[in-house]
Amino acid sequence: MTREDALKILDELKNSPNMKKHGLGLGFTMAELFDYFEKKNKKPELTKNDWEIVGLLHDADYEITNKSLELHTEETTKKLKEIGAEQIIIDAIRGHCDKEPRNDKALKKFLKRFFGSGDACS
Repeated sequence: MTREDALKILDELKNSPNMKKHGLGLGFTMAELFDYFEKKNKKPELTKNDWEIVGLLHDADYEITNKSLELHTEETTKKLKEIGAEQIIIDAIRGHCDKEPRNDKALKKFLKRFFGSGDACS
């Protein structure tokens, strides 16, 4: 999956300019965090591209689901499955609002870093 694919999903889900900025900001932040952890010899889980995409899309359907936490990530999940996105990306996006069982060690570590560092910054 490419950054361009993620940006297309943001547009398809009718995000407001502020939500697009939030996604872009967190996508950039997550890519920078990837570099930071890599420099500290803390081998990042997933790829830098995956980190950026998760940041870009983590709230992509927040507005069209009327900010319902029950529905949040469901529309994004549908779009990601339609384009054949990797399951780890889908799980990470769903996991940021506790939608998936977090039994994958690498995913747990990623989400801990995501919650602890990235989302609060944007």
